[in-house]
Amino acid sequence: MTANGKLKVVQVGVGGFGASRRDRMRDTGLFHLLAAYDSNPEALARCEQEDGAKPAESHEALLQTGGAEAAIICTGTKFHAEQTVMAAERGLHVFVENPLCTTPDALC
Repeated sequence: MTANGKLKVVQVGVGGFGASRRDRMRDTGLFHLLAAYDSNPEALARCEQEDGAKPAESHEALLQTGGAEAAIICTGTKFHAEQTVMAAERGLHVFVENPLCTTPDALC
């Protein structure tokens, strides 16, 4: 955690429901959004403006953000499992919306 006690996070999916998730994180005052990625450039620009998050060029690049402690995943369900595993493999704590998988074999 940073000196001010905020958890340093990155977020993939910052528009739509991801924007609502950012609002809730901001309301708590417990999170510092270091970087973000979204396939929608307008959503990514809005996130940068509202939260000061550095835009990443891809989900993979996002996970390379130095100092990140956790990843927030607010993408479509079909991406959840792969993105969760990638973040966990980087040693990040992960918050992901449900469902985690679209099929029983998705994590195998």
